[in-house]
Amino acid sequence: MIEAAVSHGINEDEQSNRLNLFAHAMKSIATTLAREARFDTGDFATAKERNCEGFQLTLQRLRIDGQDVWRGQFSKAEQQLAVTASLKYLRLFIGIVLVPPQPRGGNLRRQIA
Repeated sequence: MIEAAVSHGINEDEQSNRLNLFAHAMKSIATTLAREARFDTGDFATAKERNCEGFQLTLQRLRIDGQDVWRGQFSKAEQQLAVTASLKYLRLFIGIVLVPPQPRGGNLRRQIA
């Protein structure tokens, strides 16, 4: 869920494309232990068709009030886009995936706190 976006030198359509790219990158990194990641947007398959090539994207995971918050920064010469977002529902998904197998006869369903 994107909570805030501030841009400079980027029109609304370009911003929308970069926000989609940010969301994809954030979801990919969120399931790892990484606290920071850097990308060249040209490495994304859809960057050229969405006019997103040539940007540097930096993602940072911050812990605020017990919740993971993601800060993203797109930069290319005079064009800048800063994004703040969170993945409120990702925790449930991660918890289900990471539940270790239970011994035979044990309860296979376990609630994740």
